[in-house]
Amino acid sequence: MTFDIPAVYLHRILFVISVADKTNETSRSDVIGRVVIGSATSGDPLKHWNQMLISPRKPMAFWHKLKL
Repeated sequence: MTFDIPAVYLHRILFVISVADKTNETSRSDVIGRVVIGSATSGDPLKHWNQMLISPRKPMAFWHKLKL
């Protein structure tokens, strides 16, 4: 995923990435977890965020654990 965000807003941004499971039997999707990445996070999400800030426009692959 690539986003173009002005630098003045980077300290206020949070990305919430939700993962959902959808069956063909219903029109409903169930969220099975989410990850929040940004400057107001901690641990690995904050580490990933800081790596992205150090290397703008360079893809940063990072595994995250889903949380409910």
